[in-house]
Amino acid sequence: MTARSTLFPIPRLVLGVLALLWMVLVRQPASAATFPPSKFTEDGIDFERLGQPTFRWMRVVNVYDAALHIGAGHDTSKPLSGAPLRLAIHYRRDFTAAEIAKGGDALLQRNVPADILETLRPRLDQLNRAYRDVKSGDTYVLAYLPGKGTFLRLNGTDLVTIEGEDFANACFRIWLGEDPISVSLRDQLLGR
Repeated sequence: MTARSTLFPIPRLVLGVLALLWMVLVRQPASAATFPPSKFTEDGIDFERLGQPTFRWMRVVNVYDAALHIGAGHDTSKPLSGAPLRLAIHYRRDFTAAEIAKGGDALLQRNVPADILETLRPRLDQLNRAYRDVKSGDTYVLAYLPGKGTFLRLNGTDLVTIEGEDFANACFRIWLGEDPISVSLRDQLLGR
């Protein structure tokens, strides 16, 4: 046995597995998101960007790029106060519709009181049924337009529109609530 093998008794198989994990989990896809400019008009609303971060799992693996826009002239310190909102999520990983719905439901339970969540359940189920599987490079847009509802779009195609400011406030809490998917992501989305 050589001095090197006694100092570093890591079998080659373990090194191979670690290298494979690095390639699968950490290596990032080449394409980054292309979001609208910091100010643009969509659905008759003038939007301005608050933040455009990347969500990283375990601070290493890029999961998605996100951009949050609010209706121009609205109080940017209170985005959940009935203002038009637009959140774009550009995926860097593949996810099934079931994974997206399950993750969203878990985060809603952390951020929305149970009694309110119960009243929203039929509309949340409607949203969950609208989700589609996503591949790396796909983009979901969740947009709230006062008086019109919350829109879910995948790669520019409308999937569902759900009425109610209460619904929008609950959904956006996944990213902007007190216990969001990531506090640092929330703060970056809000431009803090």
